[in-house]
Amino acid sequence: MVWFYHLLASLLPGAPGRPAPETGYEDYPRDPGLLSKVTTDDVWDRGTCFGSPERVIAQMKRYMHEAGATSFMHQMRIGGLEHKKIMRSMELFAR
Repeated sequence: MVWFYHLLASLLPGAPGRPAPETGYEDYPRDPGLLSKVTTDDVWDRGTCFGSPERVIAQMKRYMHEAGATSFMHQMRIGGLEHKKIMRSMELFAR
């Protein structure tokens, strides 16, 4: 899960070997290296749901309560995850 943030940290303007343009990226982190330090706990604490069905249900309920969320957007295909595993995740989520 955190591979995305680590990859992003290496691709953003201002990352090592990438010049920071003067304009157009004002809303991006000033130090892309901060993203390379993102942990699984960080993404969990910010509302990302993963794990057993029971853990995901508990996280979604917590997030609904804390953020007042009534809808969720799901991304099941993360990185190079095998199709078989994606289908299994969808099956578990549907239950």
